Amino acid sequence: MKKSAALFTGLLCMMLISGCWGGSNQDQKSNTSKEPNSSQVAQSSSESAGSNSSTSDASSNSTNEPSAESKTKNSASESSVLNEVRSKLKIDVVRLPQFLPVANGKYLSALVSSSEKGYSVTFKQTDRQTKVNDSALKNAKTIATIKATVFPSAADAEKQIPYRKYTSSDGSTVSLGHNITGYSDAGAGTAGISWNEGRWMLAVLSPTSESQKGTNLARQVVGFLEKTALPVPHAYGTAQMYTDSRKDTISWQNGKTVYTINDTSGALTLLKITASVK
Repeated sequence: MKKSAALFTGLLCMMLISGCWGGSNQDQKSNTSKEPNSSQVAQSSSESAGSNSSTSDASSNSTNEPSAESKTKNSASESSVLNEVRSKLKIDVVRLPQFLPVANGKYLSALVSSSEKGYSVTFKQTDRQTKVNDSALKNAKTIATIKATVFPSAADAEKQIPYRKYTSSDGSTVSLGHNITGYSDAGAGTAGISWNEGRWMLAVLSPTSESQKGTNLARQVVGFLEKTALPVPHAYGTAQMYTDSRKDTISWQNGKTVYTINDTSGALTLLKITASVK
């Protein structure tokens, strides 16, 4: 009887031990199937990083903006041209635009003429670096022309730009924004809007059939001048701008000298170039 009891007790212990071991193994297998091991995590992170890198590279390759290095080289090249132009001017006071819109991948050069009575500089855009006054520049695209004319006295220079304060006698009033009032008139196939800003007299002209274009351009000009200052004239300055192919022109007096800029591609470009003169 004692032997039977001992045998039964031994079998019961073995069954309990076997059940605990089996349960432990099943739990371990269940936990392993739910959580990735460290190798799987590393592989997943690597694949994700590779995917992000490819997306970044694709985004970078799709950008066609000129590089910072390219912009620096263009700036240095243009600065060199301006220095070369200055060296050819036979006059004490030289004022030149610092902003000249050259297309990406193109170069700046200039045709220069000068004497004690003034100078003329026609800035050109070229396909390759070209020295100032090279004969090949005659056929190159013109960016802008600046002329300086020196008169015997400031009084003589002032006569070139007689000042006019525009009023309702110059036409119907038109709101140009920023508390600026323009005066609209038309005749001989041309519609015009004239207004004053400080010592400047400004006008936009267009064919009468495009008078609304003239109003829109005048408002654009006023908006531009609200943020960007033109040179301060002594005493006065004037600008005449067009909505068609006629030549935009701006002139201002500084002492005995009258400066004029034209040959630009549009009124706003003319104003940007003028605002950069120093």
